[in-house]
Amino acid sequence: MTYYETIMAIGAIKKDFEKEIEKKLKLTKVQSPLFVKRESGLQDDLSGVEKAVTFDKDDEQFEIVHSLAKWKRSALGKYGFPVYTGLYTDMKAIRKDEIVDATHSLYVEQWDWEQVIEEKDRNIAYLKKTVNKIYSAIRNTSLKLSKKYPELDLGLPEKIFFITSQKLEDLYPYYSPEEREDLITKEKRAVFIIGIGDKLKSGIIAEDISLPALSSEQKTEVFCAFNNCDTMEVGSYNCFLVFNVDGLNYGEPITIMVNVIPSKNVSQIETNVNSFRKLYAFDMSYSDDDLTKALVKNNNDFEKAYEYLLTQIIH
Repeated sequence: MTYYETIMAIGAIKKDFEKEIEKKLKLTKVQSPLFVKRESGLQDDLSGVEKAVTFDKDDEQFEIVHSLAKWKRSALGKYGFPVYTGLYTDMKAIRKDEIVDATHSLYVEQWDWEQVIEEKDRNIAYLKKTVNKIYSAIRNTSLKLSKKYPELDLGLPEKIFFITSQKLEDLYPYYSPEEREDLITKEKRAVFIIGIGDKLKSGIIAEDISLPALSSEQKTEVFCAFNNCDTMEVGSYNCFLVFNVDGLNYGEPITIMVNVIPSKNVSQIETNVNSFRKLYAFDMSYSDDDLTKALVKNNNDFEKAYEYLLTQIIH
């Protein structure tokens, strides 16, 4: 596609999706503020540590919004929106403390919406009903766009797949939360995960945590989920780990789960896996990853790792 065609396609997406979402959720498009008075109480402080971009005017202080979470609910009440109707807007914000990566930016522009519901609607069934409506709007928009731009056909399935964050951890126990999301989405194509932010059986918070880069000198305690590793230098280790990270600017210590591989240990890991495979004549239905997990769980004891594999359906 040319640059001009890309611009036209983006415009078509916004126009068509807005029509779809208005119809599906009974929403009305409204204008939203770029900044609010500091004393208004409408600023969303997110996690509580981000600092807003501010400016003064006539002895009053204003803040660029982080999000419109509080403003939307205030607007619904102030303007008397009936039950099962709502509003949506093109939210624009500046988050100067955001860690910039492939999915996060200092400048935020997104559709933002809120709907009036009753207390009895606060349940999983109503959540799924709403998600299905939103997905239908997305899919209809995609189908319409692909007729004009075949190269933009996403091949979205007719229905979206629902799964809880706990079931996702049970399905992919050796992967980080972000990796699990990638794996299930590759399989199902369209997925809604219920319970992100809730604590899992492993003790991990099911959310995508973006960590700043750690220097080679910086160290932390690392506990292997299988064999209680000793304190090690921060880096990459080929096992399923639980990090207790202190001293980072998150307000309090956090616990995260990661899958990583250290360059200094790769050759030894490969030697162990190759020896293990030859000793028990494993065919390729057992991947190197399968054998590595078995060895890590059993402290590189080949006999115990073999017995473990016999009791697990991991290939």
